[in-house]
Amino acid sequence: SFKESDLKYGGPSGTHIRFINAVAREIEKWRRNTLPDKTFKIAAFAYNAVKKAPVIMDDKTGQYVPVDESLIMEDNTALMLAPLDACALHDITAPCNKNVYERLKGWTVLCKTLLIWDYHTYFNNYFIYMPSIRAYKNNIALYKKSGAHLCYAEGNCSDRSPGFQDLKLYLLSKLMWNCQADTDTLIYEFMKYYYKGSAEYMKLYLLKLEKHYESLEVLYSKLGARG
Repeated sequence: SFKESDLKYGGPSGTHIRFINAVAREIEKWRRNTLPDKTFKIAAFAYNAVKKAPVIMDDKTGQYVPVDESLIMEDNTALMLAPLDACALHDITAPCNKNVYERLKGWTVLCKTLLIWDYHTYFNNYFIYMPSIRAYKNNIALYKKSGAHLCYAEGNCSDRSPGFQDLKLYLLSKLMWNCQADTDTLIYEFMKYYYKGSAEYMKLYLLKLEKHYESLEVLYSKLGARG
């Protein structure tokens, strides 16, 4: 049963990966016979109930290891990890994102092809600015270091709300091309050519937004543990 499998293989994600592996092996048999000149991978989504990697910490090495060897993903699979509950104000290595960071490290033990599905807007209200642009550089560098083959940055570009959507697109594109680029330099370069005569006002608006979120962070830190 699913319940027994979950208990044996580290939770629903363990059952999920064993199913993906079984399907991948059958598809690989078919591919060898039918399309021997083609290769492709099956992507599994690490999301919601199956977001946690089925790994445990090895006390001797201090490294993550699979709960069971059957959970090491097949060569013709890929794992798409969604850091859906990450605090946008800080990068993934920050203390408030510890669970997200540990999940990333756990999945890199199991999968040979890592994909990232990242978020850059509040989908229930596009008018709210998501204060994530300062985290882009470190997160993209971390994804690259972790061996990610792809980063899908999901945001909103269907309207011109005050969420700095075009600035986000620009920064993500530039930093994915070169994660060593300076964020402030890129922001000022964008605003100079995009907003032109209004650039100084828009820079001031962005700084005020960022200071507002910093003040909220201080306020919430007095209210107890973060969600």
